[in-house]
Amino acid sequence: MKNTVLLIGILACTTQACKNSSEQDRQNGDSPQTNLQTKVESAYSQFIPIDSANKMIGSYLASIDYTNNDTDLQSLIISADQLEQYINQTPGDIAYFKLMLAHRLDYINAGNDGVYDGYNRNALTIVIAGYNNNGDAIYFDDGFVLDYSSPCPPGCPPDVAESPLLP
Repeated sequence: MKNTVLLIGILACTTQACKNSSEQDRQNGDSPQTNLQTKVESAYSQFIPIDSANKMIGSYLASIDYTNNDTDLQSLIISADQLEQYINQTPGDIAYFKLMLAHRLDYINAGNDGVYDGYNRNALTIVIAGYNNNGDAIYFDDGFVLDYSSPCPPGCPPDVAESPLLP
């Protein structure tokens, strides 16, 4: 569950809006670090230092005995391109993303609909939906939300992304 906090921060920085904001801040002579603290914090999420994130991640990993347990979910990774498509389809409308834990369709279709399987990486995924400031759902292409996250490991990009903690 602690990885969800990290994922929210990652999602926020992979969006086109974040890129545009940082570029505009540099043009205005503002420090991106200062603006992250003053402009981006909200009641729903905030940027945290890497050492705090690693402490949170490390605590979760220790709780699942990750060095001896290769079945519990450690983290999920998604495509930044798909997230950007979602945001860019309705520019300015999406104010929040809701990350919902869900069972993977292949897990359900294998006869496990509603069956508890703990933190099994082959059972869990996240479904991501956008919401506006009024709390209304904003769907991609008038009827889609984002899935297709991959458990990481084993489905991580190579090198640094495979590490259980942030570099």
